[in-house]
Amino acid sequence: GELVWQVEFDIYGRIREDTFNNQPFIPFRQLGQYEDVETGLYYNRFRYYNPETGLYISQDPIGLAGNNPNFYAYVHDSNTMVDVFGLFFGKVIGNAQTTGTFGHSTISKIIANIYSIDPRVQRVTMDLGYKKLLGGGNFKYGPRPDVGVLYKNGRVKIIEIASKTDKINDLISRNKNFMNINNIDGDVKVNRLAQFMEKIKSKFKIKCK
Repeated sequence: GELVWQVEFDIYGRIREDTFNNQPFIPFRQLGQYEDVETGLYYNRFRYYNPETGLYISQDPIGLAGNNPNFYAYVHDSNTMVDVFGLFFGKVIGNAQTTGTFGHSTISKIIANIYSIDPRVQRVTMDLGYKKLLGGGNFKYGPRPDVGVLYKNGRVKIIEIASKTDKINDLISRNKNFMNINNIDGDVKVNRLAQFMEKIKSKFKIKCK
């Protein structure tokens, strides 16, 4: 066959090179997008994307369920979130816990993904026990932290995402006690963003009359 279309894009979807100058004739751009030649915006099913800014012109209709805190972004920051050594895939195991607290699972995923790109990290777990995090151990019972991080030097970091009914001291003590009993070296942090978001959500909730 004859090659009739060849286009090179930059990281935001702007056309770097159109070999055959077929831009008006073939409007397809990056996956799931096609260009509105009158506006220069890319249509992406539910909203329009601006390749000059790397942003959508309207918010994500599914909000935080899209696992991206920036409602206008096409992807996470493509300038800094890179995987030079190809080690990102497979570092995170498990699934984020879903609770009745707004944003709980999304925050868990964001935190897990941030730690997973750290070259010092060996494994990241979501809603799994210490046996999965450490890759072994004789643990019959124990906490299932929202996010567990195992560093290559053997240290552990636990991040609990506080739900609306959680008590901060309880989240810390149950993990600290388990770690002390089993001689696990590490620390425990509590992220309260979901609690804060839940309060904001309930404050601005419109009551039906």
